[in-house]
Formats: sequence, C-alpha cells, structure tokens
Amino acid sequence: MLGAMTTPPTSRVALRMGNPQAPTSPWGRDEIEVFGDGRVVYRNQRGAFVRSATAQLTAEATDKLFAAIAASPFPQWSNTKPLPPGSTLVELTVQRAGEASESAAAAGGAAGAAAAAEARVQFDYHTALKTPGYDAVVKLITGWTGILRTPRDKRAASAELTDIVDQPTGQPTGQPTGQPPGKSGPSS
Repeated sequence: MLGAMTTPPTSRVALRMGNPQAPTSPWGRDEIEVFGDGRVVYRNQRGAFVRSATAQLTAEATDKLFAAIAASPFPQWSNTKPLPPGSTLVELTVQRAGEASESAAAAGGAAGAAAAAEARVQFDYHTALKTPGYDAVVKLITGWTGILRTPRDKRAASAELTDIVDQPTGQPTGQPTGQPPGKSGPSS
C-alpha cells in the first residue's frame, strides 16, 4: 500500500512583474527570487536604469510564503479571460526540491529533470489580488518588492526582511555611467 503523498518542499520562488518600458508604470519591472533558506535576490528595471538588492527573510516569513503557495491552487490558473489592455503581467515560478520525475529525467537528461522540477504560471496582477490562494502569495511578495524598491534612505524598517544590501545601480542598455538616456558620449 502506498504511503500518503506529500508535496516536496519549495526550494525557490520567483516573481517577475511589469515592464521596464511601460510609460505608465511607476515601478517598471520587478524581479524577485526567494530561496528555501530565505535568501532574497531583487532586481528592478525602469527604462535604462537597474537597481538591485539582496536580503534575508526571517524563517517565519519564508515559511509563511511557502505555506501560502502550498495552500494556493498553484500552478492552476482558472481565469481564462484574455488579459485586459494595460494589464500588469505577473509570472510566478515555483521550484520544488526533488520533484523531477524519473520519466522526465530519462527523457530529457539533466535538462528534463530540471524542467520537471519547476512550474510556472502567468496572470494579471489585479486579477490575482481577487483570486483566492493567489491573493496571499502576490500580496506577500509584492510587499517585499515594495520595501526593496524603496531607496535606502527612505526605506521603512521590516520585521520580515533583514540584512538588506543595496547593489550599485547599473545601466543595462550600454549607456556609459553618468550619461542620461539618449546621450552616448561627451557633449560637443
């Protein structure tokens, strides 16, 4: 007789939300990864400018996130309506430790095993806030992105996020440091 099936522990959660080029978006694109040990890697891109930070979630906050994912219908998304114009697209990825099946590993080798261990769903941000299960997950993660997006001198203290380290600002579009977008070299 088979024993009770259990879901393997979550080892990584990634959320990507927004568009760095959206003219009406005050935040651009947020990307955050939360690992099983509570490590957090955050990246925000708005136009040509990138800000990033690392942090540590408390064990309680990490457990709360993973419990919210386990209680949600993830990776099922029941709203089949097309995204409304101007929607904020969210991509949620969850990787569970040891979830790759033997058949997936045999069919695709290491790549097949890695793909089988990860599940992903895309949805509209505002719809997710009204969807039982997803609402809790999205509120938790976007609350943390809001803290990490805030400049250090204006950032509120957080009981859940600790050891925040802001990384140097970068310019991913090849702009020389110190040059505003649209300028490519010294003034003539």
